[in-house]
Amino acid sequence: MLDSATELEYSSYLVQFCKHKGEALKYIKGTWLTPWKEKLVRFWVNQNLHFSVCVTSLIKGCYAVLKAYLRVSTSNLKGVFDKLLLYWLMQHQAILDTAIAKQNRVLHWLSKRYFDLVQSLVYDRALLLIVREQAKLHKAEDKANMDWPCRCTIQQTIGILCYHDLFERLKDGGQVLPRDIHPFWWYDKSKVSIILGNTNSNTREIIIEPAVVKGKGRPKGSKNNRPRAKKGGGITSMY
Repeated sequence: MLDSATELEYSSYLVQFCKHKGEALKYIKGTWLTPWKEKLVRFWVNQNLHFSVCVTSLIKGCYAVLKAYLRVSTSNLKGVFDKLLLYWLMQHQAILDTAIAKQNRVLHWLSKRYFDLVQSLVYDRALLLIVREQAKLHKAEDKANMDWPCRCTIQQTIGILCYHDLFERLKDGGQVLPRDIHPFWWYDKSKVSIILGNTNSNTREIIIEPAVVKGKGRPKGSKNNRPRAKKGGGITSMY
């Protein structure tokens, strides 16, 4: 019932479920299903952007790493906070180093022509998910054999193209575009507005004008310049 993909499917399972009697059914309906079904059933959960994070096990893993860094449980609040400051800096730097290493490396199975515009721009995980969607196209073989209309939820839940949109994007030699992938998957999210703002460019990097270097001394045209001496011993003004 919790894995229902449509509201109709959920209602059908609920009718079967309600054939059971007793306090257990009353508890499940009153405590969980009625107030929290939008947080539990796949149909409602997949109407939100969650990037496949639907469980708390990842948070528990973070707790384990953090406890291993603190080592002891007898420190006071300030001692814990001081250690957390160092931990956050260390973890942030480790994430940056890992991202840079991955950004400069192209995996063999991700070396696709249709990834030319997004390669080294987004994390490999996003490209792997797109490759998985692309594999569905091989089973369909052509547009007529695909399931229409599209009922995919991968765009609104994970932020990448579903295989229906991928079919339209790749036909006639098309490519996956940066705007097809949610900024969550980008290495450098500060480039999102720059790259997506330039819709007419097919390049990954946007070349901008170099910064103007200010020269030394007083600004050009300043009226407060000091007079300088002439070679003959006289004095002349700069202006």
